[in-house]
Amino acid sequence: MAFQVEINNQTKSPVRDDFLAAIVKKALLKCGLKRNKNYSVSLAFISAGDIQKINIKYRKINQPTDILSFSEYPSLKIVKQAGEKNIFLGELILCYDYIRNSAKINHRIIQQELKEVVVHGVLHLLGYQHGKQMFDLQRELINSSK
Repeated sequence: MAFQVEINNQTKSPVRDDFLAAIVKKALLKCGLKRNKNYSVSLAFISAGDIQKINIKYRKINQPTDILSFSEYPSLKIVKQAGEKNIFLGELILCYDYIRNSAKINHRIIQQELKEVVVHGVLHLLGYQHGKQMFDLQRELINSSK
């Protein structure tokens, strides 16, 4: 099994690509993806203004947010059933400034906040929707990779 995480940092965020790729890979591994396939995810950092525009367009919410997820598959079950050897799971769009401010508000270091946000986004790429099952799994994934 191979993982490719393509990172496009359009901002001046100091986040290291290898840190982000490791979070994505650990989350995907723990979700039980088939070992005979290759998985890829695209991740982009954009400004608060740009993420707000996308949030308005796709979610009808007129404010910036920490992350938006655009998945290629509606569920983990369908990802696992996909016949292709190389599977593009989707794109995560993040706003570093929003995440940094959330870390300050939540009294966390930025790496912990990033880990939570990225794991949350990965679960959305796998078809999880907000609810007890998703948040329990998110907590488990974050705690297991400390």
